[in-house]
Amino acid sequence: MSAAKLQKGIRAAQKGEMKRAASLFEAVLKADPGNIDALALSGAVAHKLGNSDKAIRRLMRAASLDPENAGTHNNLGNVYKESGRDAEAVASYERALTEDPLNVACLNNYAVVQRNAGAFEASVNTLEHAITLAPDMAELHQNLGRTLVSMERLDEAIAAFREAMELAGEWADPLYVAKVLNGRGATAEAKAILTEHLTQRPDDETARYYLSALSGEDVERAPDTYVTSVFNSFAASFDSTLENLDYRAPALVAEALAEQKGPPDGSLDILDIGCGTGLCGPLVTPFKNRMVGIDLSPEMLKRAELRGCYDALRVAELQAFLEASAPESVDVALCVDTLVYLGALDQTFAGVARVLREDGLFIGTAEAMVDEHPSHYAVDRTGRFKHSQSYITATAEAAGLTGISIKPVVLRREVSADVTGYLMVLART
Repeated sequence: MSAAKLQKGIRAAQKGEMKRAASLFEAVLKADPGNIDALALSGAVAHKLGNSDKAIRRLMRAASLDPENAGTHNNLGNVYKESGRDAEAVASYERALTEDPLNVACLNNYAVVQRNAGAFEASVNTLEHAITLAPDMAELHQNLGRTLVSMERLDEAIAAFREAMELAGEWADPLYVAKVLNGRGATAEAKAILTEHLTQRPDDETARYYLSALSGEDVERAPDTYVTSVFNSFAASFDSTLENLDYRAPALVAEALAEQKGPPDGSLDILDIGCGTGLCGPLVTPFKNRMVGIDLSPEMLKRAELRGCYDALRVAELQAFLEASAPESVDVALCVDTLVYLGALDQTFAGVARVLREDGLFIGTAEAMVDEHPSHYAVDRTGRFKHSQSYITATAEAAGLTGISIKPVVLRREVSADVTGYLMVLART
């Protein structure tokens, strides 16, 4: 009876009927609590249904009963990886590889968490070893390319992406590859890849937006789907990648808050707009009475939650969130590396002014426009908007935000060059 239910559960899972599969595996475990296959399978299904804690418990139990099963350790590593618990993922993958050193799927997963942790050379070595074992596995070449991008070895990365495409018959991630090609100056090829992709997927709003940016078309803002897609795919390696780029924006914002408020006393209600993985959170925690973070990317917020410094985290579009928030409910609004996905800032500044208390602060960053544009803002070929200082000042003042300071800063380095922008400190008066 248990064997029959187990097989029914497997078939249900293969069809995507996860709730039915979970019910069948639970029935097996009720009759046979030590059934290793049911424990492992129910763990995998629990993770698909969003219950990662239960998945970890089940997979750990299965691993304790069958410690030499590399597949179970690999699956446990996958749950840890997708939950943002990279150190535990590494331990699980290493245990799996102890049991089965030639497990290519595990080597691939292991290399990804190595990259996420910033161990780029180790990730390259792992992937190159895996490619010797499975040279025709396109995913290995794609992941090698991503790691090489993190190391700014763009020519080698592009070669790896081309190999992955040849093996799979299509680009695994046309938008990502197009961005890398553009970064290397191959804008025409990047546009050609996106144009071809859109003939197959005309509804792909993210690819269409980036093609518009590459083509120099006037657009008003990045679509929410674009921002969500970019940062969901980037979340796991976000911190290590930006550390490699000498990312300074969170520290600059925290320093500006300290300059305005003096020694922290834990009295401020803070809103972190576009909080991402929460890089600002630990830096400003001493100032906060309560801190709320919002972002469009659920995967980024998973990482922010692990920092343990936010009182609430919300998946939300900033304008909608500001309009739904109580007036005069915030002492400080932070906005780091978020305005780069917006063109016009009038509604955003008005929304911020609405939620700030009297004398409340808006501290944020924007990328600097080098060449003036008739509207004083424009999207460039990175898909990010740049703004002029005069536009920021005028738009802020029109919304009731007075510029305490708007000064040029270096936000990060990219392809061995400084990315310049503005650090703005505005007050509601």
